[in-house]
Amino acid sequence: TIFPSLSTGTNVCPFELSLDTLLYCDVIICDYNYAFDPKVYLKRCFDEKHRYTLLVDECHNLVDRSLSMYSGELQLSQIEVMKHVSCSDKLVVKGLNTLCDRLQDLYDPENEYVYDEENDTNILNACHSLHNYLQVYLKNHEDADPKWNDLYFLIGDYIRISDYYDEHYYCIYFWHSHYFGSGFVAFASFARREGRSPYPTFHG
Repeated sequence: TIFPSLSTGTNVCPFELSLDTLLYCDVIICDYNYAFDPKVYLKRCFDEKHRYTLLVDECHNLVDRSLSMYSGELQLSQIEVMKHVSCSDKLVVKGLNTLCDRLQDLYDPENEYVYDEENDTNILNACHSLHNYLQVYLKNHEDADPKWNDLYFLIGDYIRISDYYDEHYYCIYFWHSHYFGSGFVAFASFARREGRSPYPTFHG
């Protein structure tokens, strides 16, 4: 496309360049998420006080896509694996261990899953703490393992979507030994009620 060629030999990011040109376009063709996903929607367009006309193709797919966009999930194994990634910050290590403990606290040997209408504040508070610790750590350590950056965005997305949690949501905690060799996988997930099954689906 034209943007990579324009960026060749410069320090300009082709993607950022394409975003900058959006404000000068009459028509924008994009995926659903750039208009509806709270994590990646085009803020520079939709946060401005302008009127737009949206033409949504294949709109029957928008319901399922929207349910996914406005749902959040944390997997214990995604968090625990970071214990083996180098980090010199004691607060990050403490926050990581706390979040793992809060997820493991959900384990109930009598049930395969637990359904709840309330979002677990212990998990959410642990996410906020770890996210804040990671923000400072990554700002001061440019050479940090990229996996910490991935975890920072993973937890940030969970926190961001949790801001929408209301009476239209439910929370489910699920574990299965097949997905965590030494014990169980705990999910702290929430989803829009309408049209979505309360049972998580695994692929593996």
